[in-house]
Formats: sequence, C-alpha cells, structure tokens
Amino acid sequence: MRVLKPILASTFLGLAIATATVVAAGQTGTTPQQQMPKTVDVTVTGCLIQGADPTVFLLDNARKNPKDTAEAPKRYLLKSEVEDVPLKTLLNHEVTATGVVVARSDVRPLPDPLLDKDLPVLTAKTIVTLTDRCTNAGR
Repeated sequence: MRVLKPILASTFLGLAIATATVVAAGQTGTTPQQQMPKTVDVTVTGCLIQGADPTVFLLDNARKNPKDTAEAPKRYLLKSEVEDVPLKTLLNHEVTATGVVVARSDVRPLPDPLLDKDLPVLTAKTIVTLTDRCTNAGR
C-alpha cells in the first residue's frame, strides 16, 4: 500500500497539470483554423510590365472584370508560384493571372509615389496570355 501512494500522488499531479494546460489553452479562444487565414484565389486581367528591377514584374491596370470601366484598376507586384514561367517573355502582354493576393499591411500610409515593394503581392498559380500587346493604357 505504501508503494501505491507515491504512484497515485504522481498520477493525480500529472492529471492536474494536464487539465490546467487544456483549460489555459481553451481560454485563448483560438483554434488552429482561426489562426490560419483562409486564402481565396482571385483572377485579374492587366498588362504585365517591368518593375524597378529586371527581376521585378508588375501587373498594371488590373481588373477583375476587364470590360467594367467603372472598376478601379489596380497594380500588383506579380510573382509566379510556378518557377519556370518566363515572365520576361510576357512583358507588355495583356494577361490574366489567378492566385492569392497579400496586401502589405506594414505599409501605412501608402507612400507617394508608390514603390514596387509596397504594392500588394499577387502570387499567381496560373498566367494566361490574352494578347501580345496591352490594350488598355496604364493608369
């Protein structure tokens, strides 16, 4: 019986610590799903232009609906999720890009003039050439 007392005491102590840990974790009110923001793909059409550096590419005059002139055009820093996409060969082409947009939350207020590095980043999963020249002038 004397041998069981230390074992029982350590078991209860372990359960108490485990319970306290679970309760403390539950008090934060976050779950793994809440911590990870859900990403939604967007599709925009615009003109692929050169950025400030030879390896920087921008999607200029981009719209979700290119025929909607009431939609304000945007400019994105374009990155390709697929590494073998030759963006340089698509310069000054009208393209449609689909991917995830991440806004630069650390840039407040936006500088004037807006620098390439301050633009929202569109990481494209697909890039499709529509025409071999840009049909809409940049903004």
